[in-house]
Amino acid sequence: MARTDPNTVQSVLRAASLLDCFADGQRDRTLTELAAATGLTTSTAYRLLRTLTQAGLLWREPQSERYLPGPALLRLARSVLDGGDVASTREVVESLGVRTGLPVTLAVRVDGEVAAVLGAAGDGSGLPDPRASPRLPLHATALGKVLLAYAAPDGGRVADGTAGAPGSLSRFTDATIDSAEDLAAELDRTVARAYALEDVEYQPDRRGVAVPVRGDDGRVVAALGVVGTTRSLPLDALPRLGLELAAAAGALSLPLSLFPGRPAGFASPPTP
Repeated sequence: MARTDPNTVQSVLRAASLLDCFADGQRDRTLTELAAATGLTTSTAYRLLRTLTQAGLLWREPQSERYLPGPALLRLARSVLDGGDVASTREVVESLGVRTGLPVTLAVRVDGEVAAVLGAAGDGSGLPDPRASPRLPLHATALGKVLLAYAAPDGGRVADGTAGAPGSLSRFTDATIDSAEDLAAELDRTVARAYALEDVEYQPDRRGVAVPVRGDDGRVVAALGVVGTTRSLPLDALPRLGLELAAAAGALSLPLSLFPGRPAGFASPPTP
């Protein structure tokens, strides 16, 4: 960080050195770790980290006080790497798989179901062709709840066949929501917290989190989510995952080639 040009600003160089600590792929770091890695005093590192967090370049996890790359940093990375192609979108999805250690899916709503368009395994490796995967139910998965909760009026906020008595929705486990009234309440909760939860509702011992992905016009066009077992995805980890997913969703580009036609009830995918 030595100043070699009298016209440089030392504090900016120090902030850049903190951001560079995340270039090795480590998921998160503490204040102490960052100060040690950069040679900064703890007080100096703290002030710079607070500033970077306020700018959205970093995100501070409230419970553990660890720092992660923030949505503004991810958007900046996208602007450099993205030409509106699938490769840059896949990069964000696969990076999220590495950081969370969980399978990641980018999905849209097609014909009243959840259709995967891109995915990655928990080690970050890409999936052969997620679009060949079986479609998922809207009401019993985190991805589907996002696609329902943020549906445009013409798309229908509740899935086809939900208007009626309890039991009108297909049940997959004892925890599956099976009435339109209960589903509507769950969708309200999803919008209030800005992410959807799935807790052994589709498959036993499966838990998931998903967030909305917005197009250039601000409307939701897709959902981004992770799934895991109840052991690998404990309940107390869900809020943090929701925030991490939201940061990744903000960095996604949505090339037209990913979409199997116009997702029902949503804006047309943004043009490159």
